[in-house]
Amino acid sequence: MQNHFASNSINASVVQIADIIANRGPVLDASETAVARSQIAAVRDRVDRLTAAGPVPHEVATELRSLTRTAEAEVAIDQPDRSRTLTILTQLRNLAAGVAATAGIAESVDGIVRTITGAS
Repeated sequence: MQNHFASNSINASVVQIADIIANRGPVLDASETAVARSQIAAVRDRVDRLTAAGPVPHEVATELRSLTRTAEAEVAIDQPDRSRTLTILTQLRNLAAGVAATAGIAESVDGIVRTITGAS
């Protein structure tokens, strides 16, 4: 028995599941970086105020400050890595969400993540 497969055409289809399809590269673009820098600086200021005021446990305060500085350092380079930036911001958000005094910081970080990912 001999099997033959012959085709003179290729059928394909594309399904669009959203109004906007964004191709997000591995590096933040200039506008995303500028917004992220500004928003992270605002978060850093809030972290500094809250951790200096004392309602945040020392270990958490230290980690919040460290993650905020790490996020700032990442977006300060010429071509910030999208994945690394999102990982740092996710860690910052998760830590801030776990402490009542810093829950507002978690919401601010969510806004930065939405900017970077293009989510609304």
